[in-house]
Amino acid sequence: MKALQISMVALGFLLLGYLVGQLGVDEVLHHLDAIKWVFPLLLLPSCAWHLSNTIAWNFAFPPDAFKPRLLTLFAAKLAGETVNQLTPLANLGGEPVKAYLLTHRTPGPRGMASVVVDKTAQIAVGLSFTVLGLGLLFYYHDVSELIPLEYRAFFAESFEQEDDNLNDFLRWADSLEDPVFYHWHHYERTHLKKMVERYGVDPQLAAAVLDRLEDLSPWATKGYAFPAYGESLKAIAKSLGFEWRQDDVTGVGSMALYMRYVESGSVDRTAKDKIVVYNEDDCFATMHIYDWVMAQES
Repeated sequence: MKALQISMVALGFLLLGYLVGQLGVDEVLHHLDAIKWVFPLLLLPSCAWHLSNTIAWNFAFPPDAFKPRLLTLFAAKLAGETVNQLTPLANLGGEPVKAYLLTHRTPGPRGMASVVVDKTAQIAVGLSFTVLGLGLLFYYHDVSELIPLEYRAFFAESFEQEDDNLNDFLRWADSLEDPVFYHWHHYERTHLKKMVERYGVDPQLAAAVLDRLEDLSPWATKGYAFPAYGESLKAIAKSLGFEWRQDDVTGVGSMALYMRYVESGSVDRTAKDKIVVYNEDDCFATMHIYDWVMAQES
């Protein structure tokens, strides 16, 4: 038994050395230097967690039965949790280890039973707090604000590809479940109709967007007064704190950039990137105003 203990300690040091070697000694020292004397304090929450769980495990033994000392349980718990962290066994691989390490202090079946009771209690408590946390999350927060936002650009590399690009966008829009497409003023609807007619797009496919367009500008400008000199998207969004990332690009300027991109043989990446960023900011500015209006309504 003593030889096994010594072997396990040696194996632990070998594993530690391997991990340090994989990370790099300089990298480890760099992080230790960053936290300096605070390092011991960082261990306190973990020690408190393990100690409280050890006390809870102690209650998993029958009250009238002989129990291992708290220090013995603490050592067994640390060893078992180490195995849990280092093996891909759904955080369960270390549980038999805990029971095995108690065999010289309590009968094997009793030790295993205590481990099962303790693990079951941990899972039940964890699930309870998870349900409570989700309930508080849904009660106090708009969950939609926590969902990562994705901007998808549909970009025609040339005028000849505009037809295909339009159809790609409409097919993507048609694949969405019950969408609403918010825009600012009438330009988007008017221009989209013209493109649909020009390229003879399937009316049913076009309706997937045209029938779901919602002009946000009347919602905002007819119902609220803003500290702005106009009612453009930029004027209203900026008055609500939104900022465009580029000061040198405008709506008309983005058209000039597209001409420059096409004339370059579709290789001027700077022009393309500026157009994509500008349109992305326009989309998020519209969403910014929408969120503000919805917040006033709630």
